[in-house]
Amino acid sequence: MNWSTEEYLIYLRKSQADNPHESIKEVLEKHETQLQEFAEHELGCRIPESCIYREVVSGETIRDRIMINEVLKRIELGSIKGVITIEPQRLGRGDLEDCGKIVNAFRYSNTLVVTPVKTYNLQDKYDRKFFEMELQRGSDYLEYYKEIQARGRIASVKRGNYIGSVPPYGYKKTKFKEGNQTYFTLEILPEEAAVVRLIFDLYANQNYGFARIARKLDAMGIRPRKSTYWSPLSLKDMLENPVYTGKIRWNWRQNVKILEQGKIRHSRPKSDSANWILIEGKHEAIITDELFHAAIERKGRSPKVKAAAKIRNPWAGLLYCECGRAMSYRTYQKDGVSKSSPRLLCDGQTYCKNRSTTYQTFEDLMIDNMKHYIYNFEVLLKNENDHSHELHLSMIRTLEKELAELDIRDEEQHDLLEDGIYTKEVFLKRNKKLQERKQELLISIQKAKESVPASVSYEEKIIRFSDALDALQDSTITAEKKNALLVKCFDKIIYTNHNMDTKNNFSIQIYGRI
Repeated sequence: MNWSTEEYLIYLRKSQADNPHESIKEVLEKHETQLQEFAEHELGCRIPESCIYREVVSGETIRDRIMINEVLKRIELGSIKGVITIEPQRLGRGDLEDCGKIVNAFRYSNTLVVTPVKTYNLQDKYDRKFFEMELQRGSDYLEYYKEIQARGRIASVKRGNYIGSVPPYGYKKTKFKEGNQTYFTLEILPEEAAVVRLIFDLYANQNYGFARIARKLDAMGIRPRKSTYWSPLSLKDMLENPVYTGKIRWNWRQNVKILEQGKIRHSRPKSDSANWILIEGKHEAIITDELFHAAIERKGRSPKVKAAAKIRNPWAGLLYCECGRAMSYRTYQKDGVSKSSPRLLCDGQTYCKNRSTTYQTFEDLMIDNMKHYIYNFEVLLKNENDHSHELHLSMIRTLEKELAELDIRDEEQHDLLEDGIYTKEVFLKRNKKLQERKQELLISIQKAKESVPASVSYEEKIIRFSDALDALQDSTITAEKKNALLVKCFDKIIYTNHNMDTKNNFSIQIYGRI
């Protein structure tokens, strides 16, 4: 073969079929040595580092593998003759869609797939068929290998081993050996285990809710592992986890693939308890079975009933605290009787210290703002002060007209040259100036088009804001309808209130559509 090292790439990837006792680095180094020796024998020299791609992340699909995507992008440029790899299956073991992408990329870029055993030219139908068979064989083997792995994981779980990647709060993962095999179990972390017992006691025995427990832990200075504050949702999951009674739970969240708008999306919904594996683990329990079942029983007695999903706040989706959280609309009633005026507050005000305000105070301020905006729009519409958009378009039309006239003169000059009226020297002199002016006009037109100011319809703005204002002041119109009109007027409103007095002295920043 007559090759150049700059026209070939080396692609390396550790396969699941490789020796599991060898690291990724060891496998890639071994394969790189083999492929460089192959290149030296065929090319007479080694492939440079800039043409070597090493896949250090395992991924089932092309989407998850950065390096193979870089290789495919590079061969699309048309300057690469071939990609050298240990075997075709290293390029991909995904589904038929992935196989098709790989085949088409190499076929239509006329790029060879080079292995020490065979070189595949995918322009040739027989080579293409053999190559597709290799990829499909790899895909079939991957599915088989995944089944074997799943069986191995289930067998390990049934022996009471812990095979999760992240240990639950209260434990750490530790290794142990059985024969020649290494497995994992859980070991109690005393300080965290004391917090786990406190959480279960507060919920099961002292009637605390998830949010109240979170606030108490935060106030005590107890922090979760990966965040600053406790989440009520994470506490709920802890209180439902039988691992704290010394058990292993598996398959309670299964990986599910769903096709949405032509793309595969992965999700991990909670599965029915009938599909779980629940077995005694090799680790020590933190709480008793009685305390765990008391927490589960309380949860069953006090289910959270969600009200119908209706918008109560006309400013929903528009009004945000300066900390980034949405402002909540709160009412205060007892036995159906209102005890105080509705308020707007940030659910994270414990942390951001942004004080609340009455809903009516905020709404009154926004009504005044909207009246002011409508007045301004009416003044601008009446005076027609803003002609910049039309003036800009008029300027572009003038430039384009001059360019059209120069095109006509250009044709006339060529006719005069062909008819012998212009000498070549005269033509070149006059046409040079004409071409320079045409180029100037083209640049001016392009810049003018890029800087055209937006056309403002003040009439349309007046209608939008007036409709929203009328609805806001009409008590018979629902919050949903008010909200639908307000989102046409505003993009976002940021609320700030750090004043300690009781005068609701807050400030707002209004964004968009004004």
